[in-house]
Amino acid sequence: MSFKSLILATAFVAASAVSANAGTDFVQAPTGFFAPGQAATTNPPYYRGFNEDWGWTHGALADQDTSAAGVAILRISAYDVDAPSEVDNIYFGTSNAGVLLGSLAGNNNIYAFTDFVITDPTMLAAIQAGTFSVFMDIDVVTQGSWLVTLGRSVLCPALHPDSDCAANPNPGEVPEPITLTLFGAGLAGAAALRRRKKA
Repeated sequence: MSFKSLILATAFVAASAVSANAGTDFVQAPTGFFAPGQAATTNPPYYRGFNEDWGWTHGALADQDTSAAGVAILRISAYDVDAPSEVDNIYFGTSNAGVLLGSLAGNNNIYAFTDFVITDPTMLAAIQAGTFSVFMDIDVVTQGSWLVTLGRSVLCPALHPDSDCAANPNPGEVPEPITLTLFGAGLAGAAALRRRKKA
């Protein structure tokens, strides 16, 4: 195989990998109050409590299935969720008057994902259109005792272990896309082949 053929084959594999994960949308820093990195986790304005509720909107997933069989996964990474004592509710909409999706899960002093399975046709249509808004109502029970930080919000048509929807929950640590991994491996192989030909 020639050097040029190897590069073209690698580019084709990389392009195929892009389309496999094209449906994932990340919302993270610098949007809203998502922590820009782990060092900012317990600092204001990211570490928030009662009456510091806020929301964000995800970008469009044009390939989202909006039929009765459609499913989307909303994954919200939160730090220091002391459930069940701490209750931080997540809503579809721009306020806590929206549709309750559920409460954040997680553990004390770590980032962890809470998954929300979306099957409602109205919500799936909003995901497809790029109007899927999320609102977090913080510490709804004690109203003053608990604080929480968000790392990122990930939206994808379905949760697959090999997709970007399986991202690292820690802020500032986005997994290397499979595209770059494959392309890098292809370039390394091409370089080795070229060295062998020169020798």
